[in-house]
Amino acid sequence: MKDAFDFSYSFSSNEEDVLKFWDETKAFEKLKEKNRDGKKYRFIDGPITANNPMGIHHAWGRTLKDTFLRYKAMRGYTTHYRNGFDGQGLWVEVEVEKELGFKSKKDIEAYGLDRFTDKCIERVKKYSGIITEQSKRLGQWMDWDNSYYTYKDSNITGIWAFLKKCDESGWIKQVYRPMPWCPRCGTSLSEHEMSGSYKEVEHQTAARRARVEDARLDDDAVDADRERRACCQSRARLRRHEDRRGRDARHGQGLLQR
Repeated sequence: MKDAFDFSYSFSSNEEDVLKFWDETKAFEKLKEKNRDGKKYRFIDGPITANNPMGIHHAWGRTLKDTFLRYKAMRGYTTHYRNGFDGQGLWVEVEVEKELGFKSKKDIEAYGLDRFTDKCIERVKKYSGIITEQSKRLGQWMDWDNSYYTYKDSNITGIWAFLKKCDESGWIKQVYRPMPWCPRCGTSLSEHEMSGSYKEVEHQTAARRARVEDARLDDDAVDADRERRACCQSRARLRRHEDRRGRDARHGQGLLQR
């Protein structure tokens, strides 16, 4: 005899009931109080950029963070459960430029640096609120009212104090390295900001063979050619991997938005 299956069961409704139960019973607050004198688990949240609603890749990372914190909490550890929001970087600026219809960085100067900064902070506040609600819906437990923001003076001065201490201890050195440069933005680009900027291209080329008189140089040339080919193949694989990640992220974008 087969058991009857309730086709009216809703996973979303059940999740919302659980969230409501946690809120009504103050489950998170009771957990922090229970573990208040426990051994410290030092968790530092890498801040999510508050520039758009969360994508599926953000949900993966937040789920892993929440899993570790819950596991440690079940073992009696205490932590500060502090979430972070990143409000600095080109991505926020570029989106605000799009909103204002800017075509170049000169438009920012004409608009006014202070006014443009305020618009960037306004965007961060808007999407940090959206991400907070999405994270709660995901079931993540954090001290949401105590989130830190990278654009605030408390965060900036803390970083400078840390770097000052490192410099006084001789842990910082000055070096010169080539960096990717964006002529449009007038700044160097991080590896993360460069993701998705490469594309596969095909073009014709001409090569000419030349005799090498010194046999030792011939061996070196062969080794150099092998290294060059291996480097090109590695870069091609990296670009394909980044393209796949970009497609996956775009495919999952918006799944959390309901």
